[in-house]
Amino acid sequence: MSDYEDDDGGRKTVVHYRRETLFNALDALDENKPDVPGDVKHQVGVALNSFRRALRQHRDEEDALEDPWEERGVDVLEQWMNSEVGVEISINRRGSAHKEERVLAIKQVPVRQLEAVAQELLDIAKELGFSEHIDESTHRTEITQEDIKEVEKWRKQNLDA
Repeated sequence: MSDYEDDDGGRKTVVHYRRETLFNALDALDENKPDVPGDVKHQVGVALNSFRRALRQHRDEEDALEDPWEERGVDVLEQWMNSEVGVEISINRRGSAHKEERVLAIKQVPVRQLEAVAQELLDIAKELGFSEHIDESTHRTEITQEDIKEVEKWRKQNLDA
């Protein structure tokens, strides 16, 4: 079985892949703070919306969600991604003349709101059972006097020669 396959027909794989894509987009958001360009916000919006769609397919499973999907506030992404807002821009160097330009609403959403929606989606993923699980713990070892003697012997043979 490859890294992109699982025993449930790919359900977990899609969600995990889209979560990783979201994390990459959020990293780009962090790298551009405090003045995040609209294009970066759009990239985050695309990743958020993709992750939201993957999770939405499972929203009714086993009554897993603590609060109903509709009350989580994540469907606002559709509005942000599919509507435009007017933005006033300066058209000369002195800034006295302006014109209105239409841009995707997602490009004007405050960073904190994007981060809040991302956290809510990650919480939903966890409630639906899509959290990362660590199955094995790190094996702890002790360095014994015997180990130290062996290393010292090896060092003398190989480094002091």
